[in-house]
Amino acid sequence: QWTQVPEEKSEPVQGDSPPVQGDSPTNGANAQISTTTARPLSKRPSFWRQKAHRVHQQAKLHFSDFLVNPFKLAKNILTLIIFTLVGIVLWKKRQEVLILLTGEDKVHFTPMDCVWWTFFRCCGVCNHEWTRCLTSLPCCPARFHGSNLVRALGSELGVVTHTVELSNIVVGDIPINRRADYYLSFECSHNPPIRTSVAEGKKPKVVHFPEVVTLRLRNSKLEASLAITVYKLDLVGSVEMCNVRLRASNMITWSKEPAHQTQTRRFAMKEPRADADAPDQDIKTPAWIAFDISTPTNDQRQLDRLAGGTTVRTTIMDPSGMTSQVRDMSVQDAKEQYELLDALGHVVEEPPEENLWKLDCYREVVVVMFRLCSCCSAFSIITLLFSKTYLTLCTNQWRRIAMATRLQPGKGPYSVRTLVEIEKKCHELMAGTGLGLGEDPCRPSQKQIIDTCDHPPEHQPVPYAFGYWGQKIFNDGESHNLGFSCQREYCDMHDGLVYLDTVLLVSACAILFFVCCLLRPCANHLIERAKMKAARQHRETRSKRNQFEDPYHASPLQRGPYGQAYIQPQRRGW
Repeated sequence: QWTQVPEEKSEPVQGDSPPVQGDSPTNGANAQISTTTARPLSKRPSFWRQKAHRVHQQAKLHFSDFLVNPFKLAKNILTLIIFTLVGIVLWKKRQEVLILLTGEDKVHFTPMDCVWWTFFRCCGVCNHEWTRCLTSLPCCPARFHGSNLVRALGSELGVVTHTVELSNIVVGDIPINRRADYYLSFECSHNPPIRTSVAEGKKPKVVHFPEVVTLRLRNSKLEASLAITVYKLDLVGSVEMCNVRLRASNMITWSKEPAHQTQTRRFAMKEPRADADAPDQDIKTPAWIAFDISTPTNDQRQLDRLAGGTTVRTTIMDPSGMTSQVRDMSVQDAKEQYELLDALGHVVEEPPEENLWKLDCYREVVVVMFRLCSCCSAFSIITLLFSKTYLTLCTNQWRRIAMATRLQPGKGPYSVRTLVEIEKKCHELMAGTGLGLGEDPCRPSQKQIIDTCDHPPEHQPVPYAFGYWGQKIFNDGESHNLGFSCQREYCDMHDGLVYLDTVLLVSACAILFFVCCLLRPCANHLIERAKMKAARQHRETRSKRNQFEDPYHASPLQRGPYGQAYIQPQRRGW
């Protein structure tokens, strides 16, 4: 009788008539089952509706308990206050928190950067450098000549930065009465601060700074103001003397004014604190700063209109020193003309420019091989684990059917719920018995499972791999089974995979270890050897050319502690 799974007791439906007294328990159970099955399917509450109802009842009970329990109310209020205070402190000390987490006090990202990268650059796919071909034509206006049209459009819309130059910087009436060392700091947008050189031992009445400061500002209301701060250099640290904040849109407007108008402007600066030092109380004149605001006119190389990233642009002064000439040359010519030196001035070996594409190809091949081998080995491991799990679940399903056919023969087909109940009862009865496989119907052997696969019960549906978990979680193994069926062939596959799963798993892990720990270092070592060989050949070729052009430098290269360098011979006597 223990092999017969009891029927689930169904709750009586409201409105149905209870069983008549005097009837047998069987008749009452049949009456309850009949009333339950007679209820229309559309009126039966679904699984999610029942779960939502239970959660609602628990929430109602919890809320009422929350109201009547003053200690719990005080605990929740105290927790809310603590979280609020922690949030306020984190917001007030956000710079210190950022420095602790990232080492920087600012996040170098703005909403305008997101708009530019997403909509104008198509998520970083396009840079629109081809528009420079159109702006390089003679008919293009001078304002946009040689520039990127999309970037120029973004700068007009306030998405991309404008370039503003500050020159002839003068600071006066600094609130201090003695000579000191001063420097300026310019902070704009979310970029790192720009600092000038230190003006040493200057009087606070007038301090000049020789730098030409280049700023990147957006013509947008969301752009942060330009902060200019004067610092006094102390023995330890610096002291902020005065500062001024200027709107970015005003700076851009002033920089675009005609050249015949006055571009020099003087702004009043404020002290950072009201309680100034006692010796400085007699200073009544506010501090000020003056500078010229313009577009990049002092940049003779015109780097904003330089296209591509393979051209080295420099300026050469005329012998008279009055004018300069812009010179463009390729990276290869620049490397040939200017030798690569280390910190002590010794020549450092480097591969020639014409061989870099080979090294890049080698590097790309290594990266592709590494990714391909990593993906293949990882895919093999995942496939092996999934196959092992899937075949094990299917074998367990067929094992439950084999147990049911031997415990309840002739009562098929068996539902998933019936199979789960039989397995549960068998586990309770077989615990601690020590019986082996095939010695009891509750423990069928692999041969008996394969026989059940070959000859299943009549009208028994094909089991599903995840039917057991669907029954455990959703109480409905027929509907929530993920659709992975278990065919008859899977029984034989599981029987053969039992002896090979360990070998396959160890092999896949060994391949993954080789790819991650041995393949890439060995490939990098080979690429480094190829680079050193190319650099050595380039050095020998250059040495022969120098020997032919200038016999005075014909002495061989000597290797020192810092690489190789030419050793110039010394002349004897006069």
